[in-house]
Amino acid sequence: MNRLYLYACHEEEAELFAMEARQLFGGTRVPVREGSGYLVSQQLVDPERSPYLKGRLDIAEEADSLERLLDSLSERAPIEEPYKAVFIRTDDDLDYDTRLKTERLIGAQLRGNADLRKPVRLIGAARVSGRWLLGEYTASRTDWMKHNSKPQSYSTALPVRAARALVNIAVPRPEGLRVVDPCCGIGTVLLEAMAIGVDIEGYDLNPLAVRGARANLAYFGYPDRVKAADMRGIQNRYDAAILDLPYNKCSVLPDDTLAEMLSALRRITEGTAVIVSIDDISEAVALAGFIVEDSCKLRKGRFARRIYRCR
Repeated sequence: MNRLYLYACHEEEAELFAMEARQLFGGTRVPVREGSGYLVSQQLVDPERSPYLKGRLDIAEEADSLERLLDSLSERAPIEEPYKAVFIRTDDDLDYDTRLKTERLIGAQLRGNADLRKPVRLIGAARVSGRWLLGEYTASRTDWMKHNSKPQSYSTALPVRAARALVNIAVPRPEGLRVVDPCCGIGTVLLEAMAIGVDIEGYDLNPLAVRGARANLAYFGYPDRVKAADMRGIQNRYDAAILDLPYNKCSVLPDDTLAEMLSALRRITEGTAVIVSIDDISEAVALAGFIVEDSCKLRKGRFARRIYRCR
């Protein structure tokens, strides 16, 4: 079954979303652009997983005109749950009045109990490249946005959207995998990972950061999975890791410390490692024994983070 996914991302995050989409949708050439758009895939992805996905249309009907699409609806079985017809905007867009009229025509043609205020199911219609599509529509609830209001924060922490995308890049299919954030800070990555059911543990050398991470996890009702430890002394092994290398505006991570941290990451990680740095560390990553499979930049004005997905 083909599925239509809607997305929206700021131009500074377009590279990150494209990298995330390559993992979630299992392709190396997923067409992604800045702003709003859509992509078509047979992969089944919960739109709640990504901070950039706005919804998914499971395409059940397709026609070359609205009239033929309406004709096909007469053969559909009645919808038992309360439903609402919605028009999904794509680049092949229609004006507001036409969209509203389309929703009414489809809603009138469907059999069942229509409920515009509290529908249980959404029946979506869209027009893409001149083709009319219809099917079950699942909208993202954006529950992840509540993590922007965590009680403990600091200015150099990853943005919440970026943290959730990094989790998807590291473990697009996390079932049965153990994941580690060895420099977890105040737990931004931990929160996003736990919110989508990832089995993750966090470590940090700074006891104040550990205290902040525990406070943030407890605030949102997540278990304490944080330990105070230097990542170079971690003995456990994990299927995947997400490492946001520490930095501040007044100091640079020494080369020998960076090498030790990457060597420790290679030792404790059996599969994928996602590494975030403000510098180009591709040579150091290779010297640690990693192979970079994908990379991108996450920009914020003149500031940029480099993100590496490694094996």
